[in-house]
Amino acid sequence: MRQTMKTAMAALLMAAASVAAMGQTAVKATFVNGSGSDSRNRESADKVADGRKSTKWCMDDPRQMPYFVVLSVGEQPVALKEYVFTTGDDTNMYPDRNPCSWVVYGSNDQKDWKIVAEEHSNLRMGPLNEQDYYFPVKSKTPFKFFKFVFQEVQEDTRIQLSEITLIKAGK
Repeated sequence: MRQTMKTAMAALLMAAASVAAMGQTAVKATFVNGSGSDSRNRESADKVADGRKSTKWCMDDPRQMPYFVVLSVGEQPVALKEYVFTTGDDTNMYPDRNPCSWVVYGSNDQKDWKIVAEEHSNLRMGPLNEQDYYFPVKSKTPFKFFKFVFQEVQEDTRIQLSEITLIKAGK
């Protein structure tokens, strides 16, 4: 009963977020670096920017926590309106792998990083497979690189995400 209620609530939140994001422009982002970025691994960090919900980044190495992913938007800096996390293909069985605390940084040189957004103890991501969750960005400063530093997952130390999508501010 409790799990059904949790699933229904997550679906409702997803529907509201999807409506709010209609008409927004996704930015083409490429993977630069990240925890568990060995491309020989079928669940390596580069999978968060491959444009496919059917792949995912999944790792469990507490020695590397906090986990991180760096994405590039190219030579032209971009200000973000929001970013989107897409859950993995088996999140319904492993919802404890969803991130719940993280910081997003922006940089133009990968040396000087500024906080763009942050979430702490956010349990909004539910037990739904390949679902999009939208998070707003308050900073309107444009950057070429965005670094996601995941400090905590919902339980244990294993993290998984299918995609990270960047949504451009403005039209």
